[in-house]
Amino acid sequence: MQRRHVTILLVLLLAVAFTTPGWAGDPAAKSAADDLSKGYQAAKRGYWQEAMARYEHASKKTPGNAEIWSNLAVSLEAVGRWDDAGDAYRRALEIEPGNSKIRRNIVLYNEFYATYIVREDQKEKDSETGPPDDETASPEPSDDDSADDSRADDATAEGAGDATQS
Repeated sequence: MQRRHVTILLVLLLAVAFTTPGWAGDPAAKSAADDLSKGYQAAKRGYWQEAMARYEHASKKTPGNAEIWSNLAVSLEAVGRWDDAGDAYRRALEIEPGNSKIRRNIVLYNEFYATYIVREDQKEKDSETGPPDDETASPEPSDDDSADDSRADDATAEGAGDATQS
């Protein structure tokens, strides 16, 4: 599972492959481009911590670059910082709302997050709290068991009918 996730992340990163828009003349932008390039190379090798650090440095130097924020989000996902990754994707989308690569990446992130991360968190909470208490335990059987059985059958039939209605 984890290997598949890393492969998906690498594909996403390649989708937002490094391009060098006009960095000339601005030392901070040139330095950010260097960090972006080195981050991309680190990610290609699977060095996600290094890639993340490079993208974080680049995002501080040129905070208005959507590509940097998108790549940062991918690297944050790779190291398991899910909430931070979501924030970085949203920041990238704020900068370039029409960027189809970023939109595609955030859709994939949201699907993954909802499918795996949220469910795993819920499973952990459920295992910590133990099995749910049975508050609907049936009362002691009465002398008139047949009357209780017919009421239970009626309730079951009623509930089943309600479940099928929209």
